[in-house]
Amino acid sequence: MTLAKDIVLASLRASDVAAHYGITGPWRGRWMRSSRCAVADHGSDAFGISQDGKWHCWACDTGGDLLKLIAIGEKLDMRADFPAIIAAAAA
Repeated sequence: MTLAKDIVLASLRASDVAAHYGITGPWRGRWMRSSRCAVADHGSDAFGISQDGKWHCWACDTGGDLLKLIAIGEKLDMRADFPAIIAAAAA
């Protein structure tokens, strides 16, 4: 069975993905700021994620959608490991 990217992405919630990777912080409106990203703990609130799934880490200078955050958290390559990323997101 092939999982469709759009269906999996639509079923993800930013708060659930963040919690899965230990990213915590206060939600202020539609954004949460945290000192933790999927890669490391930073000294300041360098990571931001919106309820619509867009995120950016100013300390790591990277960002993207929830699938990219899952790829980073699982140490997978977005191109080479895309089916594994979709499977991890679906789980």
